[in-house]
Amino acid sequence: DTVGPAAHAAVDGLEPGQVAVVENLRFNPGETSKDDAERGTFADALAALADVYVGDGFGAVHRKHASVYDLP
Repeated sequence: DTVGPAAHAAVDGLEPGQVAVVENLRFNPGETSKDDAERGTFADALAALADVYVGDGFGAVHRKHASVYDLP
């Protein structure tokens, strides 16, 4: 689950100093969508989950994916 109920439950249950790891973002169609609005909606949902996002996919930073291109 990337931005659904399970992801929100994991984040909501965090104590100070803890981190949450979500499922591979590419499992959500909004991550790689060619539709700007769909990618933007997914990026907004990701942004609502956390204060900090760490992307570990260096090989994908040049791609127009929601987590590296649209995430506010």
